[in-house]
Amino acid sequence: MNKITLNRINFFDYVYVIYKYRKPTEEELKFAARNNILNIYLSRGVECGIKKVIPSAFGAAKHMAEVHIDNELGNRLSNFLETEDEFKQWEKNIPEITPKELDQYQNSYVNSDLSAVNREILENKTILTYGQELFHGGRWDGLVGEIKITTRPLSTTFCPQVALREADHLDKAYNEERIDICVLKIMHDDIHAYAFGNEGNHGNEKEVLLENNLIIKKISEEKFCDDYKCYVHPNKEKIIPVYVVVLEVRK
Repeated sequence: MNKITLNRINFFDYVYVIYKYRKPTEEELKFAARNNILNIYLSRGVECGIKKVIPSAFGAAKHMAEVHIDNELGNRLSNFLETEDEFKQWEKNIPEITPKELDQYQNSYVNSDLSAVNREILENKTILTYGQELFHGGRWDGLVGEIKITTRPLSTTFCPQVALREADHLDKAYNEERIDICVLKIMHDDIHAYAFGNEGNHGNEKEVLLENNLIIKKISEEKFCDDYKCYVHPNKEKIIPVYVVVLEVRK
């Protein structure tokens, strides 16, 4: 079986716009009631301008570092993936039944055989397009310019909010005392990846798992938040910074 190059997908090529809203007037509420859109006006308000324009993956990571929660972004990204022709090509190359080790990895990472997981990524024979951008959440140590070679498959996602949540999962942010939202830029055209798709219990994670033994260079890091609250339990809190880190990925 020949390798299959996955189409480049970047939701942020289309520019994500966040609008400003105000309270509706009495006349506007009457209009909304007549047109069966009253719930929208009451819950969201009336659009009154543009609050922020996000034109890139880096801008999206910066936005999440600043606001911490944006469910609308996640919803729009899900809708985009469900309707985008490029992602349908990805879905055609996702097995109907997830391979055993990859399924184990997604459901219980700590109990996975990572060499077997990597083997199944390679066996699927799907590779990323040069220029694809993805997100990864966690602490990425090292100086700008430093190169690391991965020693295990690397979990990434199409969604910067998922990356932020992953960095805070299982007390990681509390223990690391820092969150990095990493923007990964694929700089090689032969990097194997397994996309888990939008369905199932973990479909909201929009996960793309990259093969082992990649060369990753840290291009930049910038702090955009000093006041992210993380917890071990409700009575144990830390205030930590959030950085955006840009990484280039090669083989």
